[in-house]
Amino acid sequence: MPHSRVQIEQRYWQRVRTITLLLLLLWAAFTFGLLWFARDLNSEWLGWPIGFWLAAQGGMLIYLLIVLLYSRVMHHLDRKTSQDLEASDMKRIGASGHSASSKLGN
Repeated sequence: MPHSRVQIEQRYWQRVRTITLLLLLLWAAFTFGLLWFARDLNSEWLGWPIGFWLAAQGGMLIYLLIVLLYSRVMHHLDRKTSQDLEASDMKRIGASGHSASSKLGN
């Protein structure tokens, strides 16, 4: 576990970039892969090609799931990082021999 505030923040931003990149790759693979294979569903329904209709409707659901996944993962990561930063601050305050109230002049 990193001990300094800088290490905790660097680890946080590295994880944010990794999560964002993975979800962006998922988005790209789904978007372009789905449209590529939608042609294979070559039937018509009420005069419209059903493959592209299903791709468009399914795409919205997948995009919504990607956003919800990002929100949930980031909430968990933010909470953990906040706890790590608080623990780091408390350790630093305890190691220096000063309490928070003495710094405020109380």
